[in-house]
Amino acid sequence: MKTGPQRGHGTPEAHHKPGGAQGVQVFQIYFKNDQLQKLDPSFIAYDNRQVDDERLEFGVFERLAQRADVKQLQAWGAVSWRFNQKTGLTGQQWLDAVTAEPGVDLFYTNVAPLSEGLYDNGWMQGEISHPGLMSVAAAVLKASGYDSGHLFQPEASHQYSTANYFVGSQKFWQLYLPFVKSTLQVAEPRVQPSIKRQLHNSADPTGLHHRATYVPFIVERLLPLFLATVGRHLRTRQVRLPAREAELNEHIRVLAQLKDKAILEQSTLLLTAWRNYRNLYLQQVARPDWCKQHLPWMNGPRWQTSF
Repeated sequence: MKTGPQRGHGTPEAHHKPGGAQGVQVFQIYFKNDQLQKLDPSFIAYDNRQVDDERLEFGVFERLAQRADVKQLQAWGAVSWRFNQKTGLTGQQWLDAVTAEPGVDLFYTNVAPLSEGLYDNGWMQGEISHPGLMSVAAAVLKASGYDSGHLFQPEASHQYSTANYFVGSQKFWQLYLPFVKSTLQVAEPRVQPSIKRQLHNSADPTGLHHRATYVPFIVERLLPLFLATVGRHLRTRQVRLPAREAELNEHIRVLAQLKDKAILEQSTLLLTAWRNYRNLYLQQVARPDWCKQHLPWMNGPRWQTSF
């Protein structure tokens, strides 16, 4: 796994004062000089310009967790330089949401709430954006000792997490970082050579993620599994994003509500109704070639959950 060379040190820039309150700090990662001017003044600038680590944000988390000053914080996190654009929140609003609920071990968010109504879970969405993700992830989970059936479990809206926008307590980080690292390290020597090669190949056909490999896209989607296993006793909150939710039409809102109700009531009937509604909606708004390519596998037998 590529994790070096690592010459970036994450030193806060002098013109960006440390943000946070009550022992809470959030770092904001930048990769290029021109991104500095786009950072939020409520966050601490984190210099990642000369770091070569295919794990992306997870590598930053590990390096921050080793710092003496970070170990003294009650809670901390790191977000990308596009935080304001992706969330519609200011840094201060993010910090306010965190400090308003002391005792919560993890705050996270979903910058793409559209997916909550359209897809069974984050893995399905990921397969569409990063073809081949699910086969690689299934092999990684199986090799790590986890049931690959997790990939096909429907997720409620509050379980969706994207972009690794976390603020976590020390308890969270002490559990989450070893969980992810162990999952990858245990799987690496056990998966088939072809899977290993694919794991470290580009999973970014559009180039939107700078040709990132499959590794960060798998890591990004491990949070629900972590919270269902090692982190099941942690207190968590998903921070909703009013600006992003305002962009959703009524169909997407109803679809998300219907799926959430199906999961809450463990109703196969409601889940089938959601899936039929979802299919009809996509057939109206998506291109015919997209529907022909994706709808068959999105409705395949592995996805037909029975509660």
